[in-house]
Amino acid sequence: LYFFEETLIVWSESDTCDLALSFQEKSGCEEIWAKICEVQGRDPGDSDGGYDEMDDGELSEGSSNALSNTILPPIEIARLAEVDTVIQNHLASQALREKMASAIEAEGVLPKLADIFHMCEDIEHSDGLRTLYSIAKNLFMLNRNSLNDLLVSDKYLKDMIGMLEYDPAHESPRKHREFLYEKAKFREVLPIANDELKDKIHQTYRVQYLQDVCLPAPSLFEENLLSVLNSYLFFNRIDIVNMLQKDKRLMKELFDQLRDPQTTVSRRRDLALFLKEFITFSQGLPPNGVQSKDNFFKVLISNDVLGTIEPCIKSPDYETRVTIVDMLALLVDHSPQLVRDYLLRQAKDKSDEDVLLNRLLIHMQTDRDPELTSGSQVLRTLLDPDNMVSMQKSDRSEFLSLFYQRSIFTLVRPMVENVKGGTIKRDDYCTANRQSLIVRLLCFCIEHHSFSMRQHCISNDLLNKVLVLLQSEHHFLALGALKMLRTVLAVKDDFYNRYIVREKVLDRVVECFVRNGARYNLLNSAMLELFDYIRSEDIKLLVKYTVENHMAVFEEVTYVKLFSELKIRYEQQRDRENNSKITVEQRVPSPAAFVKERQEEQWFDGDDEDTTESRKEIVEAKKEVKKDPDCHRKAAVELMFPSVLKRKNAFDEDDEAVFSGQPATPLASVNVMAEKKIVIKMNDRSRTPSPLGSPSSSGSQLASQAREDEVSSSQNNSKENSPSLGVKSLVDYDESDSDEDENSAPNDLMPSSSTGSPVQLTESAAAVSPVGGDMSSCDDDVSSTSGEEESSVSGAPLLRRKR
Repeated sequence: LYFFEETLIVWSESDTCDLALSFQEKSGCEEIWAKICEVQGRDPGDSDGGYDEMDDGELSEGSSNALSNTILPPIEIARLAEVDTVIQNHLASQALREKMASAIEAEGVLPKLADIFHMCEDIEHSDGLRTLYSIAKNLFMLNRNSLNDLLVSDKYLKDMIGMLEYDPAHESPRKHREFLYEKAKFREVLPIANDELKDKIHQTYRVQYLQDVCLPAPSLFEENLLSVLNSYLFFNRIDIVNMLQKDKRLMKELFDQLRDPQTTVSRRRDLALFLKEFITFSQGLPPNGVQSKDNFFKVLISNDVLGTIEPCIKSPDYETRVTIVDMLALLVDHSPQLVRDYLLRQAKDKSDEDVLLNRLLIHMQTDRDPELTSGSQVLRTLLDPDNMVSMQKSDRSEFLSLFYQRSIFTLVRPMVENVKGGTIKRDDYCTANRQSLIVRLLCFCIEHHSFSMRQHCISNDLLNKVLVLLQSEHHFLALGALKMLRTVLAVKDDFYNRYIVREKVLDRVVECFVRNGARYNLLNSAMLELFDYIRSEDIKLLVKYTVENHMAVFEEVTYVKLFSELKIRYEQQRDRENNSKITVEQRVPSPAAFVKERQEEQWFDGDDEDTTESRKEIVEAKKEVKKDPDCHRKAAVELMFPSVLKRKNAFDEDDEAVFSGQPATPLASVNVMAEKKIVIKMNDRSRTPSPLGSPSSSGSQLASQAREDEVSSSQNNSKENSPSLGVKSLVDYDESDSDEDENSAPNDLMPSSSTGSPVQLTESAAAVSPVGGDMSSCDDDVSSTSGEEESSVSGAPLLRRKR
């Protein structure tokens, strides 16, 4: 219907879509409006469609009667077409529908239509019956609650269904009344004592049949015109569920018979269907409140609904198994954690064959049409980590362990047996459909269970077995197998990559590529995308394997640049590896340096068997120094490390002296050392033998240089180019120093260097050497200046400390 208003022409195409034409000049709007009215056969002066605008509140009883007289023509057989047209024209907007429904209720049109319907049937008036079909359909589409209650009441429902039998799209009338009132029999699976509940079940069934079968499928613009009928059915289901919940005797009998192993197969099937429909109706319950969905499932759990699954899924009847799996899917959607807990408890004392999870897998694999059942979706929901957030970590691991240790072999067994020997034994459509479902579940596990699935896949060589399915004649199965490999690559796990190279998994893909030939199909594109992913993600192991083993095959493929780019990527990778090898070889020290370092380590790892004896001799030597005032202070230092001298005499008796080139002279007297000065070598990092007399002088070169760096790190401004034998005195002791001065002011006599730290001088023992043929360490001298017995005693183990 079109409406005219000054410079606007407005019309509605649905409840949610209003359109308008706007004109700049009123004359142009009137001209177009006149043409529209001419086409529709209307008076251009009737801009509101033949009725005055009224609010719903203005429709009193008297005004409704007056309105009905102006809108509805008389209800007669001869004027049925006119009645149908008027009702049809009032479906355009909500306001028009409300006014028409009010007029029908006020006029009492339904009884008149029922009488005319019986008359038309008696005289076999086919045109009138087809018009009544259109009228009955439009009455439901007026979408008014009060009118809908009249239409589905017992008084008029049978007549409305009878009118809907005469669909003009069919040559002969449909027999809806015969089916509903004669053939359809109500099967009372369990005795229902409540008569109101029985009547509501009957009524709901018939109205549901009317909506699904009798009424035509609504068009895009009529989808919202049956919302009242949908609401009526919705609230009827809620009432049925609540009434059944209150009947505790019926609930107890239902679950007791389902769990009873003595129940017959047919009886169990009927009970399972009743339970499934009961749970299906509950989906309309509100989430909160007294009559909520949560309370409904609590009632089911209190009656041990999960205990009914095992006997039903073991039933030899196919329909019973399908029904119980569908019911399980509803339970899993509501509370997957509840079902997981039950599965864990059930599996503890059962063999692998009787584990309920395995029973579910076996049903899925033997199903004639697994895509139409809910077994696969149940497994996905149970194994989805996103649904395990509320679980404790131990419970989550326990359930995954149950699946990967006791159930996954049941899942993959039919596929593994079918591809044994590297060829497909059965390749019919039904088998391919089931195995495609298995492959999709495996892909789901790879994506969500990285560790567990990786361990199973690698240990059982699962990829090579799955990729045998690339030989299938059914491309959907071959694409599923290829998708599993692609899913593995998307995980970006080096364990998988090494496994693919080790077990030559890509060989089967290349064989399939060769078999496919030059055909440009989805399988060809999927394989090209797989290799392009390897190239773009730069998976080095797979790039190298592909180029080195299969480039001869791919060089002939010139219609894409993929494989030439893959080869370039391989060459770039190889060049980088060669460059890195050269860099590493330049950085690695020579073997001689390793030999010297090992010798130094061996020297420092010498035994400390004389440590106790050395300490005693050090203490006695210090006492003798204090008793003899003529003894120079520095001479006592030579006795502080007898273990070093003994080791030197034991291993290096025949070695040449470090500086003189003559055989080493043993210590003749203490006074010889008194005439020498203590020096610390400050020259550059030259290859100078160690003064400590290591087994090999070159073996301690690295250690000596390291220690020299510690002492001379701050002596950059005092370095001089001197011969290798040149030494420079860092600390000079005056011969007039006495022990009394040492005892009185030990801190003043502490030798100093440019580093300003006595600790650094102590740690640089390997870089200090006396000038005159003496083989003792200058560290002895440095430590003896402290005047404290404890420092002297600790000097011996200091030299044995490893770098």
